[in-house]
Amino acid sequence: MAALYAAVAGVGVASVGIASLFREYEPLKCDSVIWRDLLDKTPEQKGKTVAITGTTSGTGLALAKGFAEKGAKVLMLNRTSDRSEKAWEEVVRVGRAHGAPDAIHIDCDLQKFSSVRKAVKEVKKNADVLDVLCNNAGIMALPFKGTEENGFDQQMQVNCLSHFLLTQGVFPLLSKSKDARVVNHASVAANTNGEFDLTSLEKHPECSEHYSTPWQMYGQTKLANIVFTKALDSRLRKKKITNVKALVAHPGFAATELQTTHAKSGGRFNHFVMNLIKPFFQSAEDGAAGILLCSYSMDVESGKFYGPSHGMRGKGFPEPHEPKAKPITEEMMGKFWKKHEECVGTRFEV
Repeated sequence: MAALYAAVAGVGVASVGIASLFREYEPLKCDSVIWRDLLDKTPEQKGKTVAITGTTSGTGLALAKGFAEKGAKVLMLNRTSDRSEKAWEEVVRVGRAHGAPDAIHIDCDLQKFSSVRKAVKEVKKNADVLDVLCNNAGIMALPFKGTEENGFDQQMQVNCLSHFLLTQGVFPLLSKSKDARVVNHASVAANTNGEFDLTSLEKHPECSEHYSTPWQMYGQTKLANIVFTKALDSRLRKKKITNVKALVAHPGFAATELQTTHAKSGGRFNHFVMNLIKPFFQSAEDGAAGILLCSYSMDVESGKFYGPSHGMRGKGFPEPHEPKAKPITEEMMGKFWKKHEECVGTRFEV
């Protein structure tokens, strides 16, 4: 991801004023190009229940509002905060305007496995059947740091390990749906590493010894999202389970809070460089298009990776494509699954 951002940064100098490059980074206000049309064509979702992590802003909030507009019952999994309260109120307003059940806030801190387990219990209290699980939440290129409760790198736990545990916990509800979807959220950053490195699943600081920058760990977490998807799909196929699909999508270059939190973290790609590249971003809503498509379309294929179709796959209508990483083998998927079970302390039997 770092190399990709650096490549477009040079062009960005000509796109923005020099003085503006030194200001504190703020996400570009982008007009949505494809979101409205895609949402209008999305079938009604009345009677369906959708759980989404990370809905306080960005792609997660766009998805929550979109599903509420289509009549679905939306479970919003976030850490409790003023931001989560405001987001919940916003989604409730949209839902009420379209006859949807009120959205439900479920406290879920992905930096704590104990919080994820409590969230699973709350999901089960609020739904007998789960039709869609969007593992959307994520953090990007933050400094290497072990989570306080579990000790894994914060990026790896938030972006993948906790979502593995969450998916395991609600899988019985997904299996009751006629057409369930597990949609993981990856990134073009998954293309920056040749193959998934199992040592990235070790606890901090051992996990980071092989990486010079947090961007490399971020790339590993996003590749992990793809490996998890393919491993889950493989297990579903082997068990001849056809009513649950596992898919993964990425948002391209979407203007969200990920870039803001990274810029404020003091990373190598700070405010200056984020301001350089922001002319290339699309709206958060357009970035959510791939996840939305994977959540309902009958044309998407389980196990596939979906993302924008234009501009270095940064913008445009989502389509299936292959990550540039090395082929993901059955052997790798087996080791990956077993290591995840060890990390979260729970077996995940499909």
